[in-house]
Amino acid sequence: MDNTIPVEHNNRASEELTYYQWVPIILLFMAFLFKAPSILWRIFNSGSGLNLEKIVNMTTDTQIGSPDKREETLRHISVYMDRWLETHRQYHWNALIRARERVSKLCCFLCSKRDGTYLTGLYIFVKLVYVVNVICQFFLLNAFMGEWYNMYGMEVLSGLYNDHTWKDSPRFPKVTLCDFDIRQLNNIQRHTVQCVLPINLFNEKIFIFLWFWFVIVAVVTVANFIFWIWRVLFKMNRVRYIKKYLKLLDEVRGEEDKRFAKKFADQYLRDDGIFVLRLISKNSNDILLSDLVSNLWKIYKSKPMIKKEYADDNNESHA
Repeated sequence: MDNTIPVEHNNRASEELTYYQWVPIILLFMAFLFKAPSILWRIFNSGSGLNLEKIVNMTTDTQIGSPDKREETLRHISVYMDRWLETHRQYHWNALIRARERVSKLCCFLCSKRDGTYLTGLYIFVKLVYVVNVICQFFLLNAFMGEWYNMYGMEVLSGLYNDHTWKDSPRFPKVTLCDFDIRQLNNIQRHTVQCVLPINLFNEKIFIFLWFWFVIVAVVTVANFIFWIWRVLFKMNRVRYIKKYLKLLDEVRGEEDKRFAKKFADQYLRDDGIFVLRLISKNSNDILLSDLVSNLWKIYKSKPMIKKEYADDNNESHA
């Protein structure tokens, strides 16, 4: 307010603040951007051929039902998952399919139902969209406000640390100058008066909250994305995950069972099957998931090819 008021209209226009009337709209748009990845997940996860929401709800409901009802529900879920796992499997082989399968074993981001990476790849992609979204929100607000918004929070912290006071931000002036035109005798005369902007008392607090909220969300989202990349890329994680639940019910008794448990995780459940079990685990408990994994393990061992492999191994061990 101590500076000289520019006379030229172009100079005055460069200092004009134009974002106030758009604040509600930009906040609504930002809320939609945060919701968009969730909408993306809901639209495309049904393409896996598995009703994830129904399965999760069924397992959640079993926790408050009777033991008999619980066992029956788990059997239904096990049979349903077995059919889903067997349906989306390669039955025709050629050089291209074999090459793609080798690549999918190293990278789960191909989103292939036949290779058992559709849900996992989609989930990782949605996680990446969340990361990109929160980072882009900073640039969006930076462009919208015409100032270095990405340093706004640091400036507030610096002011509180050095001066122990909350300084008024030039981004949200409480007092400013307003131009208005008056037509007199076919002439337009421009007048400049001092204006008070009480709305900026709220805008300042809203956007400083958003700055710190974006930082927290960005850190948590990036950490969660890296965690899921580590969880999916290293195949030993899924074998260890399955063995943990099989051992809870003493389903793995010897080296032979350990070897077939690895096949159970890598060749039968694969990435998508493990992913579904992880979702069920987050919405239920370890006891219920142990029973579900045990049911799937028994279904797997009852398959003719697996029974034959077990018999061959037993014959070799006795020979």
